[in-house]
Amino acid sequence: MPERLDEPTRSIQAAVEEHTGERARIQTMADNARRLATRMPIVVSLVFGVLGIVLKTWA
Repeated sequence: MPERLDEPTRSIQAAVEEHTGERARIQTMADNARRLATRMPIVVSLVFGVLGIVLKTWA
C-alpha cells in the first residue's frame, strides 16, 4: 500500500517543484523587462542628446 501512495506523491511533488521553478523564471523575466523599460528612456534620451550636440557642432 505505501508504494502506491509514494508514486503519486512523488509525481505531485515533482509537478509542484516544476511549477515553482517556472514561476521563478517568469518572475525573473518580468523583473528584467521592468528594469529594461525603466532604463531604456534614459539611454534613448542620452543618445539623442549626444547626437543633437554632434549635429549642431558639425552644422
